[in-house]
Amino acid sequence: MQHAMSGGEERRGLLGVLTLALAGGFALALRNQVALQTTPASMVSIVAPWTALTFFLWSQRETYGREGRYLDFWSISHFGAGIVAWSIGVGAVWLIALAVAWELVEIVSRVHEYPANRVVDTLLAVGGWFLADAMG
Repeated sequence: MQHAMSGGEERRGLLGVLTLALAGGFALALRNQVALQTTPASMVSIVAPWTALTFFLWSQRETYGREGRYLDFWSISHFGAGIVAWSIGVGAVWLIALAVAWELVEIVSRVHEYPANRVVDTLLAVGGWFLADAMG
């Protein structure tokens, strides 16, 4: 699926490289600042389904993984990313920076997504973080 505003074919190789660079850069920046906010068992119960959902959606890009105008199944993954970030001790400001950086990675990689969905994805990640913080 390609939207008129997408600017061309998705660049999955670039997306993979930029994803690793983004993850590595944030890991280096936060290496001395994070600490688990939950037990290791709880962490696994959060990260395992989140990771499984993300891989499933990547493998089903034309069906379940298709991007919606505002919300889609990826919305669950973005919300979960906020919870995961809180769980490992990433602060709210860092989470916001990471969520915005992720959307920029998707833009550079020409991931086909509606602009409103990009905003909603970022807000959902932040919402997941604040919900986890409120319940933690």
